[in-house]
Amino acid sequence: MLKRKWKNTNFATVGEIMPRALKHLTKSPEYKLYLIKFYWESIVGKEIAEHAIPKNFAFGVLYIGTSSSVWANNLLYMKFDIIDKINNALKYKLIKDIHFTYGKKGSNKIIPTRIKDKRDIKRILANTELLPQEISAIESSCGKLEDKDLAASMKKILIINEKINKVKKKNKWHNCKNCNTLCPEDEIYCDICKRKLKNGRYAQIRKILLTKPWARYGEIKEYIEGCSAEMVNAARTDLVQRMTANLQITSYDDIQLQTLVMLYRALPPEQINRKTVKENINRLKYDLIYNEMKKLMKKEEEN
Repeated sequence: MLKRKWKNTNFATVGEIMPRALKHLTKSPEYKLYLIKFYWESIVGKEIAEHAIPKNFAFGVLYIGTSSSVWANNLLYMKFDIIDKINNALKYKLIKDIHFTYGKKGSNKIIPTRIKDKRDIKRILANTELLPQEISAIESSCGKLEDKDLAASMKKILIINEKINKVKKKNKWHNCKNCNTLCPEDEIYCDICKRKLKNGRYAQIRKILLTKPWARYGEIKEYIEGCSAEMVNAARTDLVQRMTANLQITSYDDIQLQTLVMLYRALPPEQINRKTVKENINRLKYDLIYNEMKKLMKKEEEN
């Protein structure tokens, strides 16, 4: 049996180890993010905390996920106040900047400022004054709330939102063509209306492809204004995946298989025969497997 040649007599006590361990722990971004989350509601208030959550922290930048683009835009103009409140609560200047995001779990889109003078948004809003009747209307709408804290938070948000609208109008923002929402000078529709129009175009494209599976982008764009090749390809792929979900191959002469091949390869009926169907169905199998593998690899990279 081998014997240890030396003995470690420099035993450290728990009292000596703990301060060093805690000092190391407090330097980690995870610990700093935990502190921010712990004090979050007391820093920003209950109403904002319900719609905005700290998601990540790195190199002095805090990433906050919000429940919608409206909240993200409104909080963008409170950024400097939130930075000051966080740093004051933690007793040192931890946060240098904040990025607001929204979408699923508040993590997929970063909100752009979209104001030409981006240097000091806080100063811009401070110099923007509301008319007495505008403040009175805001107070009237908040006065209906029984919860005083909620009413105070909502008043602050509505005042900031009204100031934001004034700043946007000064920067030549205009009403959306479909609704009264303000949008930038170089855009016709607001984000919500653009999404609705896009979904409407997708529905039209799918309808054409279901009645004429071999239709290509050159034909479809003649019927749908604002249609793009990417939209046609996306709609085609979606329909192919739906048709293959419950597909059972019993015969290559089956009308369902023929329709699927016409859709998949954009082939007209006169080019469809038993050989073409068999070749393209086998090719489709490999394409579907490849697409699923790409999705899995993407998920692994994100995790």
